[in-house]
Amino acid sequence: MKPIPENYDIVKTVVGEARLQPIPTPRLRGNYILVKTIAVAINPTDWQMVDKNSSPATKGSTLVGRDFAGIMVEIGKGVKEERKKGDRIAGVAHGVKGDVVFHILESVSFEEAASSGVGVTTVALGLYKYLSLPLLTFPLPMTSPERKLSILIYERGSTTGTLASQFAKILHHIFDTIATQSTAQICADALSTSGDNLYVNLIGIEILRDDVRNTFFLGYPVTGEEYEIKGEVWPAVPEDFELGKRAFVLLERIVKE
Repeated sequence: MKPIPENYDIVKTVVGEARLQPIPTPRLRGNYILVKTIAVAINPTDWQMVDKNSSPATKGSTLVGRDFAGIMVEIGKGVKEERKKGDRIAGVAHGVKGDVVFHILESVSFEEAASSGVGVTTVALGLYKYLSLPLLTFPLPMTSPERKLSILIYERGSTTGTLASQFAKILHHIFDTIATQSTAQICADALSTSGDNLYVNLIGIEILRDDVRNTFFLGYPVTGEEYEIKGEVWPAVPEDFELGKRAFVLLERIVKE
């Protein structure tokens, strides 16, 4: 009987198909950490990438998966945040950058923590970069009613029938975390007909309103490295990496509170 391989990953073999396969243990780079994975979460980006054609530049199979939680086993010399072997951590992967993970409280399970990585990067970029909201500080400041900004963060399909009527005349900013043609239409109906209106989404969906600014983003820049999607290479954005680091520090603080 052959020994059980030490490392497995979900690998995209062909369009629409992914399989659990043994792979070599990743080589530890300077500002990365090596994690023994305990739990993973399935994010929409995972199945979407499995169902899409790979870039012509992609050679061989593609690793699938973003959200993880586990135990730190090795730490690269370039990691700046306080980390030590044996820490319970979670975060988001292409690889695991040591500065964009967070410590898991003892009261939080690996399974619960595994679902946070992509969400944190999405919130950080969506709210604090593209919607230009001020980054959280502690203690949380009191905000006067005059300074409040109405924002719809659209993430659930069960309330779609009432969203437009409830918010139609007050919303100027919408963050669509689902980003389909149907959600874009609901968001278009919910936005105000006056003022500076902004629609932020995750894929690049068009919104059928000429009076609305439309922008989209992907969460990969929080790794601080360039990435490639559909044959197009996107450069590294150092400020997004810095924002990602701050967001995970904030998450730890929020959970403790």
